[in-house]
Amino acid sequence: EEGAIVEFFVTNPRFKFNNFISVGDPTARIVLLGGVVENGEFIDRNGNNITYKSWQVPKELNADKHYSLEILFNYDNNERITKISAIYGQWL
Repeated sequence: EEGAIVEFFVTNPRFKFNNFISVGDPTARIVLLGGVVENGEFIDRNGNNITYKSWQVPKELNADKHYSLEILFNYDNNERITKISAIYGQWL
């Protein structure tokens, strides 16, 4: 199958996701986007516990589309966003 995958990550506050959320903002802003928000965590290769919230467009808006988009918002102990990353896939 042909398609495209784009991956990016942001660690500074100059970029705003959806012209609304940037690094340094409180994680409480994520729910204001609507959609599906889930909590997650993993241990990186250095043994650090990384916490994040993932966001996806509402499933009813994505049901007939041939793409997937998930945005991950890493955050610190103060619930401030430290990194925004995403993988976007589109298939023809």
